Amino acid sequence: MPVSISGTNGVTFPDSSLQAAAASPYVLKNRIINGAMVVDQRNAGASVASANGFITDRWSLGKYDPTGGSYSGQQVSDAPTGFKNSLKVTVTANISQAADQYWQAFQIIEGYNIADLGFGTSSPSQITVSFWVKSSVTGTYSIAFFNEGVGGVPRAYVTTYVINTANTWEQKSVTITGDGVSGAGYWGSTNTAGLGLYFDLGCGTNQQATANTWTSGNVRRVSGTVRLMNTSSATWQITGVQLEQNTSATPFERRMYGQELANCQRYYYRSNSTSNYSPYGFGWNASSTTGQAVIQHPVQMRVNPTSIDYSLLSSTVIGVSEALITTATLSGESSYLRTTLFTSGTGFTTGFFTLTAKASTSSYLGFSAEL
Repeated sequence: MPVSISGTNGVTFPDSSLQAAAASPYVLKNRIINGAMVVDQRNAGASVASANGFITDRWSLGKYDPTGGSYSGQQVSDAPTGFKNSLKVTVTANISQAADQYWQAFQIIEGYNIADLGFGTSSPSQITVSFWVKSSVTGTYSIAFFNEGVGGVPRAYVTTYVINTANTWEQKSVTITGDGVSGAGYWGSTNTAGLGLYFDLGCGTNQQATANTWTSGNVRRVSGTVRLMNTSSATWQITGVQLEQNTSATPFERRMYGQELANCQRYYYRSNSTSNYSPYGFGWNASSTTGQAVIQHPVQMRVNPTSIDYSLLSSTVIGVSEALITTATLSGESSYLRTTLFTSGTGFTTGFFTLTAKASTSSYLGFSAEL
């Protein structure tokens, strides 16, 4: 199946190409969320050391590392013209990969958002991924498309792109034809995992496959391509990522910040305190040690939240008492937060209370329904 590469390592884009948003006839074409790396609810631009999880919203760094090595990731303000932010990866301890290791940057797209592409049918669509990339290490890199092992049957496609000049923003585009092999549950089409887009940063030989063909396997790279993790202090950055149903790249789809934030909040959202005792919700204390609070989610989440993260929460009865919440866990309903606390000589006041930030502007409360 053909693969076309364009940008600085192939055909030159038109002058108004992917940097331009105006005059585009397409609306809501980009299946990637937060492709311009503008939303960073968890980390607010802070570096995540030894990263293995979400950096900017919807973008993860993944690793399986039995023998050492580490990298960090963060949202930075270095970006090509027309963009503000990028996701930057820095190798903090280089390694020589074992066969089963993997190091990668990726986003998993929800099934609802790729269901129309016809993967797993006799007439799959062509899709094009375009992006801006910058690295201190030049050469040929691997990129992979993966069905996340839906139905227990992994389907993957690996191909390549080229970074020609070190530490220089370059624009790339990869076009492939979707998977035409049918099978029960091969491709998610509801609120489960649909299609994963993976950028290889140093996977081992067990993750390799033949380029430019769909295969059954959990693979991420083409043999002989660059492993960023082999180079001490190496950096790799990406932004302007777009995945569309098309035979070639079109201008990057610009979204209002509020729209992109809401798209991200379907999978994760965090409320940060803006002042002492900022309210998060309201509830009731059943006793001096337990209580529940109702939290209104800003958008309908993908599923009932599966985890929460928090810091410096209080059960506050105005004019009566304030008690620090030391343990918070999810209740049976997605709209509830169950809290338990133990404080020195004090506790909840039985009855209604306000769930607030402690006397600190560092308080936060987050909910996750990530894929």
